[in-house]
Amino acid sequence: MKDSSPAGMRWTIRLLSVVLFFLFIGLLCYIIGDIDDLRPPPELQNFYDTGIDAELTRAQREFNASLEVIRMDKARQQEIKTNRSEAMGVARDTWAQAQRVHQFELTAGRQPSTELREELAQAHEGYTAAQATFEEANTELADLGAQEYAIKQELATLENRIRPQRVEAYDLYEEATKDHNHTLATYKLSFIIPVSLLAAWALAKRRESIYRPILKALLLASFFWVVVVMHEHFEFKYFKYIALTAAVLIVLAFLVRLLQSSARPRPDLLLKQRRESYHRNTCPECAYSYPDDHGDAFTCPACGTGLFANCNACGNSRHNLLPFCIHCGSEEAASAVSA
Repeated sequence: MKDSSPAGMRWTIRLLSVVLFFLFIGLLCYIIGDIDDLRPPPELQNFYDTGIDAELTRAQREFNASLEVIRMDKARQQEIKTNRSEAMGVARDTWAQAQRVHQFELTAGRQPSTELREELAQAHEGYTAAQATFEEANTELADLGAQEYAIKQELATLENRIRPQRVEAYDLYEEATKDHNHTLATYKLSFIIPVSLLAAWALAKRRESIYRPILKALLLASFFWVVVVMHEHFEFKYFKYIALTAAVLIVLAFLVRLLQSSARPRPDLLLKQRRESYHRNTCPECAYSYPDDHGDAFTCPACGTGLFANCNACGNSRHNLLPFCIHCGSEEAASAVSA
């Protein structure tokens, strides 16, 4: 993309380069996801099944099943107890009301009727039955509580025997998980690092290529996935050293490149630097400002660089460090810098 290209075209190219960058990220994401599917991760339950005594596990399941049944029975007995408590309250109120009527008849000197005596007897019987059921529920709850306590003690004993085996199985699972992550990281990096290096090599070799935006998008997308894979599969204590080392190497590479470019600039960069300096009326070598009326030939008084000289073709004053004469357009090799 040349600087002389229309502004709209330049911005369109930049926008499409950004879009291409995200498309490369999505494409690499699908490829890396397929690599994940090559090896399924280890299952923790498999390590528990093989590392813990099967008899202990079976006994633990049975005790837990019995404990669940007891809890359901306790909930049922508690429900019965609540219902019987309400029934006792209703029966007690009915019995008390029948007693008051019975006592009123006796106080009035009358014998209670047969219906009243039967109602009093039924109320007493209902209260007694509800109270008996309530007491049975209490007794059943106490028995279930004792059974629950005994089972919990057995479970605690089993847990003390199972815990060391579970810890050992979990340690084996963690080791297998680390090995799995490292293997997947190796697979992924074996794919993504060559892509990144190839994009970097192509970008370095074809600095003047019109396809630089495509190579840049591929390089940035692949480098992004290198960082993501390393962060995902390596522990932080290792990742921080790898990331810092990579960052130092990248910064050093750019710094060395800039220093080399500053000391020995490429012809295109040198020409651009000289063109901009002439445009600002400053010396391209030392940035000394020179006047507009510098005459046909002019040498920088600060560093001795010949800035203007007579053209060999037309004899007019020309920029000594630029390749073409401003008057006749003839091309001459730019003069060497004289300090």
